[in-house]
Amino acid sequence: FEGHEFGGTDLQWGVPVARLRARLLVPANDPMQVRTRNSEARPLVSVHDGLREYRWDFEHTRALTVEKGAPDWYEPFAEAEWSEYADWNAVARWALPLYRVPAGLGPELEAEAVRIERSEPTQVGRMLAALRFVQHEVRYLGVETGRNTHAPNPPDLVYARRFGDCKDKVLLTMALLQRLGVAAEAALVNTTMQRGIAAQLPNPAAFDHVIVHARIGARSWWLDPTRPMQESDAEHLYQPDYGLGLLVSPASRGLVPMRSAGSRSRREVHVVMDARKQFSSPVGFR
Repeated sequence: FEGHEFGGTDLQWGVPVARLRARLLVPANDPMQVRTRNSEARPLVSVHDGLREYRWDFEHTRALTVEKGAPDWYEPFAEAEWSEYADWNAVARWALPLYRVPAGLGPELEAEAVRIERSEPTQVGRMLAALRFVQHEVRYLGVETGRNTHAPNPPDLVYARRFGDCKDKVLLTMALLQRLGVAAEAALVNTTMQRGIAAQLPNPAAFDHVIVHARIGARSWWLDPTRPMQESDAEHLYQPDYGLGLLVSPASRGLVPMRSAGSRSRREVHVVMDARKQFSSPVGFR
């Protein structure tokens, strides 16, 4: 992470704690953002020996019970967090080199791009063909150790071995799309926290997934190459709405809402239960 520090520590749990102490030491001149979430308590701050010290010290921390069924993004527990990333643009700039598309495709990928060009006359058709190609031809499998916890492998390598994680498949899709004349950039999202990431300090660990944001003219699409092959047209291309995403672009100024026509596709189920007689009798269910 280019020497940038970020992290957090819990200050509250679902059980009471008799004594809780946490201590953070950073260089005194470091532009570290430090804050406490979901608590009025603030750390004691002191400077000594060229270091700035933050200390949290609590007694008899109360337990907090969250109702079952609360959304995953709802995190009411007290927490301390810190980050050297000044804003979300700084996080996007960190990710930019990782998702830089190679200057050219290898012979095998170039042949696939030519095939798509010949079979699909429109930009939208080429976008869908590239997406389906990566969804169908590259197994969704990650070996996420070392640098590959956050950095994708080269597109030609991913295609040659026919497997890759979300990062690998996204960079491969972007390489094909840009070769086909479709503007595309990576979009970092969190499938669990979703819009809850907006409450965090900017940091790369706020995300657990990456997808593609493609643009043709004034229209844009959110594409996920890790999904099973999608055969719908562009108007009905389904993409789960993860709330907010960070576009990996030098122009990114913050998190952007995910808006997609396909994301509005849904199933509505209407259930009527008639218990007007008494609960000990059979209940009508329609």
